[in-house]
Amino acid sequence: MCSESDRCTYQIPGPPPTPLGLLALTYTCRLLRSETHDMVHQNATYSLSAQYLPLWLKHLHEHAPQQLKNLRRVTLTGRNKYICSNERWLAEQLQDQVPQLEGVAYQGQVDPIWVFGYAARDGQRPICLRSRIAQAMKSFSPKITVAIEGHAWYKGRDYGYVWESDRQGTFRILRKGKPGNDINGGTGWEPHDVEVEMHNVFFRKSKRNAPWKKWWPH
Repeated sequence: MCSESDRCTYQIPGPPPTPLGLLALTYTCRLLRSETHDMVHQNATYSLSAQYLPLWLKHLHEHAPQQLKNLRRVTLTGRNKYICSNERWLAEQLQDQVPQLEGVAYQGQVDPIWVFGYAARDGQRPICLRSRIAQAMKSFSPKITVAIEGHAWYKGRDYGYVWESDRQGTFRILRKGKPGNDINGGTGWEPHDVEVEMHNVFFRKSKRNAPWKKWWPH
């Protein structure tokens, strides 16, 4: 994890940066923007909070159907409760409404048990593969690439005789999509299909008023 002085923040000082490159060029001409619209969206990755996914898809369906048709990759952020309340919900919202979907990712907060649980491994498989967000992602077709980065904050406790420090950890899961001819009836989540990284032994001192905590819902 970053040191406190280097930690990222959404409080960006000053005005937003001036657009450069192709983006800046398309802003200068409506015709050019129209002609490059499909190409730009086919190569873009859209990032949004999972709680707004239904409204966003509804808006695209009603006002920008061509953009919805060209959508390829989506990254969802925020707390995983917006996804895990119904494990099939994520695939229903994305896979069933976005015909050209190639990849979906999740980057956000997960329950600490999937990072700091005492049973660090389930047999030979990391415990994070049993997390609710991983189960939700398994609803996607094996043709679609799936990436998960879960962040956990284990809050320290005061046991009277000793203070337990806060703990932060991350797990990353990557399941690469396969062409139709390479699926061979599998689920796409066999051990050889999935890459997993776990960083679950990192301790850091954390003040009660640490600036990063304001971005972490309690």
